[in-house]
Formats: sequence, structure tokens, C-alpha cells
Amino acid sequence: MAIIYKDGKPVVVTTPEQTGEDGGGYKPTPQELEEEAKITRRRFMRNSFLGTMTAFTIGGAATFLLFFWPKKVGTFGSKIALGAVTDYPEGTVTKISDGRLWLVHLRKEDGGGFMALYWKCVHLGCTVPWAPDESGTYEGKSYKGIFHCPCHGSLYIYSGQNFGGPAPRPLDYMAMTTTGGRVIVDTGKITRREKHNVSMQTQA
Repeated sequence: MAIIYKDGKPVVVTTPEQTGEDGGGYKPTPQELEEEAKITRRRFMRNSFLGTMTAFTIGGAATFLLFFWPKKVGTFGSKIALGAVTDYPEGTVTKISDGRLWLVHLRKEDGGGFMALYWKCVHLGCTVPWAPDESGTYEGKSYKGIFHCPCHGSLYIYSGQNFGGPAPRPLDYMAMTTTGGRVIVDTGKITRREKHNVSMQTQA
């Protein structure tokens, strides 16, 4: 059995094998065969066109989304705007989770200004928390509130200078500015140091 198209409509044709007769089945005319071929070609061309258009549409949509999708900003590895200088009073230590940092506003007696301290311990990389109720002494001066690493006990005063435990040096710090009274930290620029000094503090 075979199917041909006659006047645009499918027609079932019995083949000789089905009738058991040699050539006893219906034989399509040349015109019918030609029409069937035309319909097959049209169907092929239509399907090809639709497939191509679908591919272009999907590709265009993907390109549009990639171009206009909001880029990930304000997180670790980029510049982060942290608000006004006045939002951070002198002597405060503020946790900035998106930037993986502690924003410190040092007291005037310690040189003043700000520091953005990377919260990663320089010993083995643990996250260092701020312990406001603990105290420490560095170079004969006592500090209320210190950074105390819970992993191996490294200790740092609020400028990030180490004074106890296995940490071999101070906490790393990030580049920052206070232009126009606004605090901006570049979490992609982290500086290693061997000893803290006042020149590392960003003045407001």
C-alpha cells in the first residue's frame, strides 16, 4: 500500500504485492506522481524555513538576554558603594558581608580614617569575626574589641595588626576612597602587608 496526493488530498493505493497480481493495483498517473513530488518538496522547504526561523529566534533571544541581563555588581571582586562616611561613626567596626570585609573607622588617636579589612585570616584562611567584648594589647596600648580567629586563635587589633596567635602578619586590606563623602571599596584590589602603618588608612 502506498499513499499519493491527488488534487491535494491523500489517496491510498494498493500495490501489486498486496493484491497478489502483477500490476493489478492502481497505478498513479505521471501527473499525480509529479504533484506528489511537488507537495513533498513544498513540505520540505516549509519545514526547513520554519526550522531556520526558529533557530534565528532562539539565537536572537539568547543574545538579547546576555546583553541586557543585569550584570552582577556590588559584590566581592567589584567596587562596592557603602554609603556616606557619616554612616560609620569613629571607632566602629562594621561587617560588610557582600564584600567579605570589615569596614573600620579608626579613632583620631590611632590616626583616624578608614580601613577595609579582608576578613580572611592570614594564617590558614578562616573567616575572622570581630569580638567587641574582648581586649588586647599591642605595643603597650590596650584595645577594647579585637579580631579573634576561631580556628587557631590568631589575634588582631581593629587596624588589622596582628598581636597574638600563629598569624605571621596583619590582615590584608582593600583599596578604598571616600570621595564626596561616600565610601567606596574596591574588593578586587587586596593588598598584603607585613606591618600596619597609618599611611594605609584612608582619610575621610
